[in-house]
Amino acid sequence: MKTLCVVVVALFCIVSPLNADEPQAPASMEIMMQQMIKLGTPGEEHQMLAKFVGQWDCEVTEYPMFPGMEKTVSKGEAEFESKMGGRVIEQEFESEFNGMEYEGVGFLGYDKGKQVYYSTWMDNMSTQFMYAEGTYDESTNTITEKCETHCPLGEMKNKMVTKLKSDDEFVFEMYGQLDGQPEMKKMMQIVYTRK
Repeated sequence: MKTLCVVVVALFCIVSPLNADEPQAPASMEIMMQQMIKLGTPGEEHQMLAKFVGQWDCEVTEYPMFPGMEKTVSKGEAEFESKMGGRVIEQEFESEFNGMEYEGVGFLGYDKGKQVYYSTWMDNMSTQFMYAEGTYDESTNTITEKCETHCPLGEMKNKMVTKLKSDDEFVFEMYGQLDGQPEMKKMMQIVYTRK
């Protein structure tokens, strides 16, 4: 019996450190629910995102990524709505791209658990789903996000910069860098003006 006890204690000492990185259960279900409610309650970050809510006129400028391409300027419209009790902002966007109708939908939010801003995007010209994460600089009123996407020319690193200029104007810029390109290039700019 003594031998069995020694073996059990020895096994416990060996196995316990192996499980040290596993998440530990909260002390009680009540504590876990309190933590979930805290993480799920909109905060100051979500109040800042509410500034986007409304209807906007858009001026879309697309910049050439390669020699031979030309800069184009077009008009569009967007509507931002608060969803899920203020936890996310949904954008519905309509414009024109190379003479074709363009429409997209995206979400902008803040993840209190990860402490990051995030955005998603889908449109009628692609089957891919774009997901980006980033930060907000309060001193410049700027959200900067990064992600990776793919296009017919290969994998691309992207950076998106959204700068709130006032309650009635903000500017979205998108940069891209294909494999083999030395630096990111500005691909697009959208100036949003409140209607």
